[in-house]
Amino acid sequence: QRYTAMQLPGPQGTDKVSHLLSFAWLMCWFGQVVERQRLRLAVALIAYGALIEFLQYFSGYRMGELADLYADISGILIGWGVVQFLLPNLFSALAAINASRENTHL
Repeated sequence: QRYTAMQLPGPQGTDKVSHLLSFAWLMCWFGQVVERQRLRLAVALIAYGALIEFLQYFSGYRMGELADLYADISGILIGWGVVQFLLPNLFSALAAINASRENTHL
């Protein structure tokens, strides 16, 4: 028997939210690491999301859902917006703050 996310335990609809938040987090985190390769990162994350949905078919107990992939892509787009416009250089800014604190304690 194969299960969709709606048949698994937990509040209804949380699966899509989990997908969205997970992929937004991945895009935000790795988007800071690869500042100049964010487009490639977004494409890679979309491919990863598609791959895991496809592979669920072979698990024997899960079914991949196109809606999950849409949630993944939505999360990636949200994460893209965050790293492009809200926090474009978060790691660099944190490193500069840390360096200035170290210099003031000398």
